[in-house]
Amino acid sequence: MGRGLWLALTLLLCATNILTLLDDGFRRNAYEAVTRIARPALDWIGMDSSKKILIENSPAALEKKAVERATAELAARSALLLRDVQLLTQERDGLVAQRTKLDKQLRASQAVVAKHKARVSQLGEAVLGRAARSVIRHLGALPGHALPVLSATVAVGSVVFDIRDACDSIKELDELNQSVGLPPADRSQVCGRTVPSAQELLAGARGNWEAIYRSSAAALNTGAKMIPQNPSISVQSARQWLSGIF
Repeated sequence: MGRGLWLALTLLLCATNILTLLDDGFRRNAYEAVTRIARPALDWIGMDSSKKILIENSPAALEKKAVERATAELAARSALLLRDVQLLTQERDGLVAQRTKLDKQLRASQAVVAKHKARVSQLGEAVLGRAARSVIRHLGALPGHALPVLSATVAVGSVVFDIRDACDSIKELDELNQSVGLPPADRSQVCGRTVPSAQELLAGARGNWEAIYRSSAAALNTGAKMIPQNPSISVQSARQWLSGIF
């Protein structure tokens, strides 16, 4: 009988321990039952501190503390997340404003580049057309340079047109430079140059035609050698020119 009671008690304690470990509801109920039984005894013997510890360490109290602690941690994390969201929102707004500004600057730059591109294209077309007309004019006037005496008039007219074309090109280049903030070009090297008249050229040639020829040859032979440095005119050629004029 005694062995049976001890065995039953042992099995009951084992089952109680297993249920206490595995079943939260059983553990909570068992703790409450023990607490209800122990409270009167602890009050009777005056152990209020033990009673307080017993109440504070109940599963319900521990779960409440755990929930409160988890709630506090979640609240702290939520505050941090809200702060991060605000910072990210501010950064996004700043990036959007910066992108809008950059897009505006890009459009303005593209407009300026397109304007200068069109201006450069116009300048290229003008210079090309002017060069083509100059080449045609020189080829057309080239035979006139072979005429004795009269070639001075042809040469003066050709140089006047060349200076005018060069001055127009510099003016257009100056406008392009000013549009991009560059200093104006020095036009005095080309524009406003005085061209001697045909009579002045002939007067200088009659005075010393060999010196005039050499200075002209030196000016033309600055880069590659274009004409002989010393004049070479045969008597027969001069006689044929003079007879052709008369």
